[in-house]
Amino acid sequence: MAVMSIAVICHSCANRLEVAEYTRKKIRCPACGVMCEVPLPSGTDADNKTSRSASAKPASAKPTSANAMSATAVQWPNDDDTAVVAGPPPAAAPREPPATSITATPPAPAVDAPDVDEPAECPQCDEPLALAAKMCPVCGYQLPAAPAKRPAAKRAAAKKPTGPFPRIARSWGSGWPLEKRVRLLAMALVVGLGLGLLGAHLHGDITVLVGPMVLLAALLAFILGTFDRIDFTQNERGKVRLTRTWRICFAERQPVRIYLKNYQGVVTGMGSDADTWAWIMLFLLLPFGLFPGFIWWYYVIHKDTYFVALSEGHAGIDLVLYRGMNERQAEDMARTLEEACALVRFR
Repeated sequence: MAVMSIAVICHSCANRLEVAEYTRKKIRCPACGVMCEVPLPSGTDADNKTSRSASAKPASAKPTSANAMSATAVQWPNDDDTAVVAGPPPAAAPREPPATSITATPPAPAVDAPDVDEPAECPQCDEPLALAAKMCPVCGYQLPAAPAKRPAAKRAAAKKPTGPFPRIARSWGSGWPLEKRVRLLAMALVVGLGLGLLGAHLHGDITVLVGPMVLLAALLAFILGTFDRIDFTQNERGKVRLTRTWRICFAERQPVRIYLKNYQGVVTGMGSDADTWAWIMLFLLLPFGLFPGFIWWYYVIHKDTYFVALSEGHAGIDLVLYRGMNERQAEDMARTLEEACALVRFR
């Protein structure tokens, strides 16, 4: 019986296999290892049934032609060995899925969530800001672009201070304190009122007292009640705040903040720096007598006073914070600003 070959196309790698006609239903592809179906030729269904029934008989039974055909040597494609098939066909191996190349997708980088524990603040005026704000609505400060955020652990380590800072709350007033100024004003008005009553009695007309008393009260209120106060605070996180509060005729105005980041040093010393207002006040006091004018000239214009000023660099005086005759207060202000704000001291 001539042995015919059957062409089988592998459904995995499309390799063409030439196999001999035999009772097997599947054959393994030598290229990819996938089990392929072997189609049955037409007109051999009866013979295949006979061969399958004969293979189930004992071994002592006389082999039929189908058994003889099943014992025929089968040459495997691309194989050097000859496989002899005898008896019933072996059980088919489980079908293996075709090997496919899978490319691992790298995980997406983690994105830090925005800090919601601490509200955003303007670095210029410390006002709270929205998270997406680009400009402070209070002072108009243009906010820089947000840098790339670091991991939460590194961000927390960077924000953690090296140690708690000492809390500082200092206040320095120029000249006399407020209570002493009020007492001096009251005493001056009482003395002026007595002298005015005496003059009105000598002239016999009380109306001459009204004009000079009003002018005297206004001048004294401006001289004694116009001064400033410097306030400095530092919290446990090391944040500092320096403000100046003016009083005009004893009426307190809104404090004005002084931003220390614009300055590099603090200047101290002694000197006399009479401005235009000092000379104007001198000429306004002269009509009331030489004594008030002399006192003003000696203490305000002529005498050297201690001063503390901020400098933007090169020991220049850019903003005077204090000018007065209290050396201890001037030294305390300069030392506090030097130590707490790391400013360079210029003497």
